[in-house]
Amino acid sequence: DQNICTGSAAAQLTGSTPSGGSGTYAYQWQSSTNGTIWTDVLGATGISFTPQTPAATIYYRRAVSGGACSNNISNQIKITVNLPAKAEITYNNNVGCAPFILDANNIAATLYPDRNNIYTWFANNVQIGTGPTFPGYTILNGNENVTIKLVVTSGLGCNSDEKSEIFTSLPVINPSFTASTTDGCGPLNVTFTNTTTPINGATYKWNFDNGTTSNLAQPPAITFQADPTGKDAVYNVTLETTVPCGPPIIKTVTVTVHAKPISVFSPDKTIGCSDLLVNFNNTSPESTGTTYTYDFGDGSTPEIYPDRRKVSHTFSTLVVKDFIVTMTAKNSCGTSTSSNTIVVSPNNVIAELVVNGNEKKGCAPWKVNFVNNSSGANRFIYTFTNEDTGEIIQLPSNTTGVFPYTFTKAGKYTIKLDAENDCSKNFTTETVTVL
Repeated sequence: DQNICTGSAAAQLTGSTPSGGSGTYAYQWQSSTNGTIWTDVLGATGISFTPQTPAATIYYRRAVSGGACSNNISNQIKITVNLPAKAEITYNNNVGCAPFILDANNIAATLYPDRNNIYTWFANNVQIGTGPTFPGYTILNGNENVTIKLVVTSGLGCNSDEKSEIFTSLPVINPSFTASTTDGCGPLNVTFTNTTTPINGATYKWNFDNGTTSNLAQPPAITFQADPTGKDAVYNVTLETTVPCGPPIIKTVTVTVHAKPISVFSPDKTIGCSDLLVNFNNTSPESTGTTYTYDFGDGSTPEIYPDRRKVSHTFSTLVVKDFIVTMTAKNSCGTSTSSNTIVVSPNNVIAELVVNGNEKKGCAPWKVNFVNNSSGANRFIYTFTNEDTGEIIQLPSNTTGVFPYTFTKAGKYTIKLDAENDCSKNFTTETVTVL
């Protein structure tokens, strides 16, 4: 009998020379797959026989005939064909998160006990163990791979076999993004660039804090509106990255949008006596980078402030005067101006009334142009008293200068001028005789 490996040639089957019979012999070699049912081998009629390379175990024998009455069958020759060693690896997962632990629960060798003998395991061509059970290996870092190889020797003297599989750890994803600008006047267009490395292998969710979201890796440019009330609008833009390994990672960038400023300020008083101290409260919407300029309308140098602090100013005057106070708010997005009027009255009123000499006496009807030269007053009352009859007439006025009056009745008149403002008052008198 013979034992050979798959693919190996069988040795020649050498037959002996028979004896007896007619002395003239005919040979026929026969084959069988089970040693029971035989079939002639075509052309195999020699004393010896060299079989073709068999693919499976097979039996051969020789039939010899030497005359009409003689037929002889030789013994059987079994040629056993042994299979080579077979290396086969099975696994559950070949991709995982670092540290990617490869163990016998994931990787296994398929056992062929009819042919295999020794199992040897390698990682990147470095031996890590022997035996049918996988000894274990760990990929420590992300975005790395290892080639696991199994080499199996034959227990039947045939060829060894080997099998390799590649196992890979997923890359470590580092989410990040940049903004083309994070500060400016509204409407502000901002382009966000996803700089995550590697950008593939993750899913993304953008929230721009203005009602707009996106699931694109690279979203389109986003427009951020200014706050219509004039305040700075702050938008917290977030990128939530869902990665294969670990929880989602959130990154945030703040975008500040400035509006055109709105000037709003209030005095604590709008009317009073000289010297009048007025406190101004700046209630403009808060806006970074805005300056506030006060012009008090009294010729003093305008005052500039970088914040919304309370400002005080003293107004002085010798006459009743309206001071128009303006505040101008200014930033990189524009300007805004508002105003308040402060009415200030002097504390000293001088009442002066002049009657020209040629108008001091005359016949009714008698017209007199009284000249009001008072100072510090803004309200006047002329009282005309006829000393002869007791008749009294009062006429108001709010201007100085010429005040004409016509006397229609005779009499000696006393004219009293009351001059006043909100802070002080005074009077003076003159006389006119009407004939």
